[in-house]
Amino acid sequence: MTCATRGRILLAASLLSLLAAAIAPAEAPPPSTTRTRAVRLVRLIEGGRTVTHLTGDVLIERDSLTVASDSALFYDEEQRYDFFGRVRLTRGRAVLTCDTAAYDGGLRSAEFRGDVRLVDGDVTATSARGELRDDGALLRLIGDARLVDPAYVVFGDTIVRRDEGGRGEAEGSVRIVDPDKQSLVTGGRAVFDRADSVVVVDRSPHLTTREEGGEPLDADARVMTFHRAENRVVMVDSVVIRQGRTRAYADTAYVEGREHVLLRGSPRVLDGDGSTMTADGIEFFYEDGELARVLLAGTARVQDSRPAALAEQYRGLPSRNELTGDVINIHFTDGEPRVSV
Repeated sequence: MTCATRGRILLAASLLSLLAAAIAPAEAPPPSTTRTRAVRLVRLIEGGRTVTHLTGDVLIERDSLTVASDSALFYDEEQRYDFFGRVRLTRGRAVLTCDTAAYDGGLRSAEFRGDVRLVDGDVTATSARGELRDDGALLRLIGDARLVDPAYVVFGDTIVRRDEGGRGEAEGSVRIVDPDKQSLVTGGRAVFDRADSVVVVDRSPHLTTREEGGEPLDADARVMTFHRAENRVVMVDSVVIRQGRTRAYADTAYVEGREHVLLRGSPRVLDGDGSTMTADGIEFFYEDGELARVLLAGTARVQDSRPAALAEQYRGLPSRNELTGDVINIHFTDGEPRVSV
């Protein structure tokens, strides 16, 4: 599963934080000129406040940022702008659109409502509304938030960007879809770290993968960590993995691509046909998507609950096949196991 670059949701703030610069208070000496255009511009005194009404093809430009809308209000004393109708913020290749937007110069915060959509190159983020807080340090997409990347899609009730360090979160009914890997991760929260290329799902995570030509694999744990750079997944605490009739239980599981799985912490594997494997550590090795070898190391034991052929004929012999050793190797050739101790 390749999830960690879901931290690209953080690119949104590079556009939104510039809104403050574009509509800074007029009294402050600007580093460059702000240009304002509208079909009609009227300044009125309303309730003791000075309000400027801008209507018709409103456009505000500053450096490489533009804000366009059908109409806008500017409250001089509060240093607040309200934009209405087909709001569009553009900087470089990044474009944010919404139905209405509000910027508070005193609090240096902004709100976006109605079909919020951010497009930055091949990344698209959408939500019902959005918030910019702490002078651009916190961006929150709220309500049916979704991030679409060429490699994955992230869904959540909210998607949050918290600082410039490349960290973010998705919360509430989180789903992370990787179409190429045919995998789905669900949970209550996902924490992204773009710098380390890592994502952690730490509220009831569940992983489902569908291998081509194989049976679906389902896994549960208390915490799942996805390392994109290493193509590795680490599952911790109360790990349960299911595939077909096979069940695996462990304290910790390490999954490296589609080639290697390591179970640690009292691992136990049931194959669904009466065989049970236990050891200090159990490793599965795959070649071309097929299981090639199983390695049991440390107090290794393989038990078969089905009676051995002789035990069926002669009473008093062990009722189960059992194999023990420090290390047990099981090699598979054309699906047939060959065991060595």
